[in-house]
Amino acid sequence: SGPAVDMEVMGIYKRGSVPRESELPKDYVLKDCQQDQVMVRQRLKTRPLLDDAEEEHDLIEEEEAADDSDSSDSSSDSSDGSDADDESATKTANKKQQKQKKKKMSKQSKKERTTKSLRRRLKSKAADGTEYDVAMFKPEQGLVMRKRDWPFYHADLSEHSDSSDDERVYDERAILWQSIDNYEALMSNPITSKYFLPPTIVEADAPTPESEVGANNTSIEVDADGGVTSDPATEAIELILDNPRFGEQVIVKGISAKDIAIGDIFEVEGGHSPLKVEVSSPRLPCSYVDKRNGSPFGMKGVKRYTMTEGLAGWFTRVLVPDELRDGMHLVRTAHPHPKWTLPEISRALYGEGPKRRQMLGYPYWNRSKEELQELCNLKALGRVEWKDEAKWILDGNDSDYEEDQRKKKEEAEKLAAQAAAAEKEAESSDFFNQDFLGAWVTGGLAACCGGVALATFCSPIFG
Repeated sequence: SGPAVDMEVMGIYKRGSVPRESELPKDYVLKDCQQDQVMVRQRLKTRPLLDDAEEEHDLIEEEEAADDSDSSDSSSDSSDGSDADDESATKTANKKQQKQKKKKMSKQSKKERTTKSLRRRLKSKAADGTEYDVAMFKPEQGLVMRKRDWPFYHADLSEHSDSSDDERVYDERAILWQSIDNYEALMSNPITSKYFLPPTIVEADAPTPESEVGANNTSIEVDADGGVTSDPATEAIELILDNPRFGEQVIVKGISAKDIAIGDIFEVEGGHSPLKVEVSSPRLPCSYVDKRNGSPFGMKGVKRYTMTEGLAGWFTRVLVPDELRDGMHLVRTAHPHPKWTLPEISRALYGEGPKRRQMLGYPYWNRSKEELQELCNLKALGRVEWKDEAKWILDGNDSDYEEDQRKKKEEAEKLAAQAAAAEKEAESSDFFNQDFLGAWVTGGLAACCGGVALATFCSPIFG
């Protein structure tokens, strides 16, 4: 399984509310938004990992949550009795029933319980009454959440879904991860550090060559409670944990891009959760990453640098569903393709082409055909933005890629213009007929698909 690799969960996130969204135009786009209005995330408050007794209590609570209707009926029946002895007997019976549930749950593993009952539990309550979020992850859905919190950018139906079901995404893109170690690399790089370190640090370090930001490759140490102990990045990491920069769902520490390869399998250590995930691909960033981090678009932006270095995060499939909490450790249990690390595959497909290709986020292959075939044969490699592009090049289409994208854009613009004309005509004639509907839907979908091709699957702003 390769060298021992362990990562600790530092933060789990759902989609957050866009600040000042009411001030934005009705159908706002990226250029209408400020930096803090792109890929907004809200951190979940998960239950702390405590001793075994409290873990057991949590399992009982899950079973009770699934049987809420039954318990409420029992309490209703007892309230109808006028005899105090009968009421006491009912309470005793209820306590006995709870003990039986506890005994049953102690013999039943998490893996054996159905995900259906768990997916309804978005909250849990501790014995002291404190409420916590439950971060449950499932195949073809990722983080279980309320409909109002959908979609994450990688779950946009028109771009990334295998199904018309609005809770299904590509299985290979169920969870988007990022690591503190990747943030550390960006903070210690002279090109990108100014976008991730707080302005006070950048200003203090900038004046003299000896203290140039990132020149000394400062290491960032994180203590047991998740606090950063070293300077100058303490404030930066704390801010990032509260407000992630890549739209990720999970931030971990203890692992960097070079430690992760396609097909790696991670499982939660210590039996705290049966969750098992498989690495499918690096995350290919789009222009939203530049906007979110306040960097320029193009070769000097965060998007381009993280794209070619594999530092924008990574996607995993969910092989076995269950929950994650802050503080859980995931250990690597399989490492089938050590050659194809996140940086290696990123450079091979997106980092070794002409500058224009890199700037636009277009794939390019500058290695042997045998190695390209090897890449295409990786069963675990995700289709979107990776295997599909590699196969497209393998089929001999690489020299036509940019022309292909240009034609798709022109076709999308043409259909969008036709849809706009049809809509205008319908409004002027006040006649909402079937032909108009067809043109509107066709043009709208084509415009979406064309935009996706050009922006390498750019995300909705709210994702």
